[in-house]
Amino acid sequence: MSASSTHSFDGVLLDANLITLDGDAGYGVIEQGVLAWRDGLFDFVGTRADWEHRGNADDRPTQHAEGQWVTPGLVDCHTHTFSPGIAPASSSSACKA
Repeated sequence: MSASSTHSFDGVLLDANLITLDGDAGYGVIEQGVLAWRDGLFDFVGTRADWEHRGNADDRPTQHAEGQWVTPGLVDCHTHTFSPGIAPASSSSACKA
């Protein structure tokens, strides 16, 4: 994805290790990556070098991932709603036979 020329992002995440669905192995990794979003959509996903090359280096607001791993666009909704400690007390009776 490429950044538009307006350079007005709602947020920017710098220095993240990005896991993507790009690459020969079915996934890819972008080290020292940058995410930028606008209106709830990713507007830039790429390397820090590409980000700076496009003239975006000073855009704000900015957060620093400090090398943390990020999976842009992947929502892991795996949960067990009736596991102890998660389900409300009133819901646990619905599981009893």
